[in-house]
Amino acid sequence: MRQILIALIVTLPMPVIAASNQETLKYIIADYQDQCEKAQEDFRDIDYKEGDPVVAELGLSEDNIYEINIDKDGKTATVLHAYFSCTNIGYSWCGTSGCDS
Repeated sequence: MRQILIALIVTLPMPVIAASNQETLKYIIADYQDQCEKAQEDFRDIDYKEGDPVVAELGLSEDNIYEINIDKDGKTATVLHAYFSCTNIGYSWCGTSGCDS
């Protein structure tokens, strides 16, 4: 059975813990996307009209999701290094002061 290790501590509801790796990754990424979209409210200019589309592009390099061996029997874990970027915000969610370089 595979396990997920997350470089950023995330509190997940019980149904998510029992989900597959792909489902869990989708859940985490969707949560960050929602946060990115909500954060865009702070960047709307004076010409904003109700109903205008929200531009909130969430970025994550494919190198930030990978598999590692966690025991000698070949058990693996999926690692998500939560180094997300977001429109108008950059990498403020990465968790360290040196991430925005």
